[in-house]
Amino acid sequence: ANEEEKQQRQELAAKYGKYGKQVRDIVGRQKRGKDVVYEVAWEGLDDVKQNTWETLSKLKTMKVDSFARAFDERHAAQQTGTDQ
Repeated sequence: ANEEEKQQRQELAAKYGKYGKQVRDIVGRQKRGKDVVYEVAWEGLDDVKQNTWETLSKLKTMKVDSFARAFDERHAAQQTGTDQ
């Protein structure tokens, strides 16, 4: 990500992130009804109990939907056994 993107993510995290934190990683995914939600690990909140479940639309709002896509790709690779 370029500097401008990083700046945007920081500002969006301050508004929408848990305690104003940025997304560190996506560590899980679940279907809830028709929606898919992603388990988010937050920067500086290392206790797994601090993770939250967020919709893709919220991740898009925070400009971190690429994290969800990367998680989906890793997950798909594991399902097909092509995980390297």
